[in-house]
Amino acid sequence: MFSFKFFVFVFIFSLLKIVQTTKTGDHKSAFRNLFTLPDPETVNEALRERGGLIWKRPDSLPFPYIWHTFKLNDPDTKEEVEYIIQDIPVDRYDEVLQLLADFTLKHEPTYVALKLWDDADAVKHLKFAWDLALKQKLSLACFRNGSSEIIGINILNIEGKDDEMYKLFPEDYVGINFNALIELSRMVHGSYDIFKYSDTFLSSTALGIAPYYLSKSIPIDLEMIRTREKICKQFGIKLSLAIFSSKHLNKLADSLHFKIKNAISCMDIQKRIPRMKLPRDISGGITLRAIQYNWTDHQDEATNSLIN
Repeated sequence: MFSFKFFVFVFIFSLLKIVQTTKTGDHKSAFRNLFTLPDPETVNEALRERGGLIWKRPDSLPFPYIWHTFKLNDPDTKEEVEYIIQDIPVDRYDEVLQLLADFTLKHEPTYVALKLWDDADAVKHLKFAWDLALKQKLSLACFRNGSSEIIGINILNIEGKDDEMYKLFPEDYVGINFNALIELSRMVHGSYDIFKYSDTFLSSTALGIAPYYLSKSIPIDLEMIRTREKICKQFGIKLSLAIFSSKHLNKLADSLHFKIKNAISCMDIQKRIPRMKLPRDISGGITLRAIQYNWTDHQDEATNSLIN
């Protein structure tokens, strides 16, 4: 699944691509001038520690925190299994970057369409983006209760209009596949202006489920998307935004009451981006969706156990 956060990255890539044709060839200077940003381009160390993102997780909330538990029958043994969705521990971030590549590169429809698993530079850029996103300490992992094996990953962030993550990007964010993602980002966002509705919002960089659980149709992805509401309530965030890039994920979004803000068809995508050979799973197109909340008391007591 592509999410809004990933497309924020890609949108920035698109601006870098636009300005790279300037005579100076200085991408960052041109980008800065385009938005009349101040010199020099420095990032406060506290911001750097959380990937250039303004919002900071309150110290009062335990970390890692268990956000959600659910029970399902094992498809093989038919025995009831409890699953746990919690914050990803910091000492497992490197593992998560590799697992997420394994979970998504041959399963996420737009990645498959561009054959990203064969593009070492694209994989490097994705991992860099995911690593930045992890630093805000909001990303989730799913486990079977009693097991340390990560079977689901959702990279989440709380975004704000004053975020400075673009300053942390390396100079070499270019490539034919990323150019295609840039164009796709323009299409899917259309004219929707998220900051017209909220100064901060929850967004998602990536969602990946272990292939075994995908093959068994165990709805871990549904429960991980559902968990976003609890995060929004805890922190008083009133809007959650994501991009849903398959027929399956759009069905999940419908069941969780995400409203469509923009949609693009498979035919429109292939007309604009011929190299993007979309699989059948994306036949329903790609949607940008949001869900709004009206919290009155979001500071719930945090009382739960921790898993390392």
